[in-house]
Amino acid sequence: MRAIVVKSWLKGPGDMEVSDIPVPVAKDGELLVKVDSAGVNFFDVLMIAGKYQIKPALPFTLGAEFSGTVVQISPSDT
Repeated sequence: MRAIVVKSWLKGPGDMEVSDIPVPVAKDGELLVKVDSAGVNFFDVLMIAGKYQIKPALPFTLGAEFSGTVVQISPSDT
């Protein structure tokens, strides 16, 4: 699977890089979505620079806006 993984605080969207990461498995209460398209919005730009009011622990996977198809539902939710 490909994702934008932020390993250190970045200056801007031009510094983002796509990485290959393992495909996650849906945990209890979660869905796994095959993403067809994703956007980078103002929230994401603040997050990658460490300027959002909540700073996730590094490294983190970026992405708040996306569309796609649900491919897995957690076993507890079926």
